[in-house]
Amino acid sequence: SAATAAATGASPVDDASTAVDTRLLLAEAASRIRRGEAKAAADRLSAAALQTSSADDAVSLAIAAAAALQASPTSESSSEGDQILIAADLLTAIALRHRDHPEAAKLHLQAAVLLSQVPAVDSARLALHLEETIRTCAVPRRPEIPPPTPVIASARQWLVAIHTSRGDPLAAAIAATPAEKETVDDATWIAALQQWTEALLFVPIEQRSQHVTRLSQRLPPAAPDGPVSERWAVGVTVFGSRSQIESLNANESLPPDIQWLRNVRRGVAHGVPSAESPALSPALRSAAAERLVADGREQPARRESLAPAILWLTGEAPGLAAAQALMWEGQWKRASELLDAWEAAHPREAAVAISAASMLAESDDRSAQQAALKRWRLLASQTQQGSPTWHDAKLASIELMVRLGDRDEAEKQIRYVLVTQPPEDAAITVRYQRLLPRN
Repeated sequence: SAATAAATGASPVDDASTAVDTRLLLAEAASRIRRGEAKAAADRLSAAALQTSSADDAVSLAIAAAAALQASPTSESSSEGDQILIAADLLTAIALRHRDHPEAAKLHLQAAVLLSQVPAVDSARLALHLEETIRTCAVPRRPEIPPPTPVIASARQWLVAIHTSRGDPLAAAIAATPAEKETVDDATWIAALQQWTEALLFVPIEQRSQHVTRLSQRLPPAAPDGPVSERWAVGVTVFGSRSQIESLNANESLPPDIQWLRNVRRGVAHGVPSAESPALSPALRSAAAERLVADGREQPARRESLAPAILWLTGEAPGLAAAQALMWEGQWKRASELLDAWEAAHPREAAVAISAASMLAESDDRSAQQAALKRWRLLASQTQQGSPTWHDAKLASIELMVRLGDRDEAEKQIRYVLVTQPPEDAAITVRYQRLLPRN
């Protein structure tokens, strides 16, 4: 737009040549608005705001111009939304040109308010404007100028709310995180870390520690026993890698169950905690159990010692974590019961059935393998023949037949599938062929 171009490229007309008297201009504009000439007043005020090099005058003129634009009548070529967009564009342009002015941040935020009033402006565009507001205002160009903290906080809260309403908790967490070199209080960082805690619950477990690493690079130094450090320690203990836990400073003020979980993950504690606290919400307990299962898969020698901790966290609720812990304790029948309940709660979800069958199939117990074989056969019978999921189930059941010593039946199944439902994927065909006996 013309306003933005002027802010970023065109040089202002010299004040001496324009001789703009802001007070007279504002009075003239008010008179025009009373006569029903709001559009003409807005045009005159906008031009003057973009021409003057005085930051105070530019801000005053831009605010008045925005008000006049909103009061302007619509026409065939210009709707009310168009006028509001022009006003928002003007406020943004003046804020960018005079970014060190004390009111610049408020102009950015007022522009966002105007954008939110236009039906044609979607949440994505509004979010981009708020991101630019935070980026522009959070770190002043001159250190002697304090950042407009209340405005930044309002923009940040608004941006977080937009991403939350759009169902994007990760974007909300990123929005809540202070900018690099931005100076904020502990409350801002605690709010950001809370957003990250909620967001990481929706991130695949194998990606969580990567986000913890990125966040650690932004986190400022804090007192080892302060509230920010405590919140950070909870997040790292639940979501971080073992090496990230080892890098935490000792903090004896942490709640007892967080201390316990941290020590369990470090391998210096076993069993269940001696005391509980509200630090581990049900959602965090579930995430912590998932993390301990992942630790056990990475370190097979620790599985049996991790199982009691996982079961304490889950309470043997139906799900993969509790079932896996029971499997590591050798209680495959109890694990199978939990998997049955888990599948019943997620009917017709192939991924759930696959996870349950795969877990039982990993056991060295022959009875558990036979139970897994039944699950694979059931999944195949409930899946469209010839589909990728059907072939996965058939291959898994055939592989189990081979492990259980029923090679003749396995060969019959392979030859039958290759004749009646040949896979479209050559790689799957090769998997079948590799299970055939070699002459």
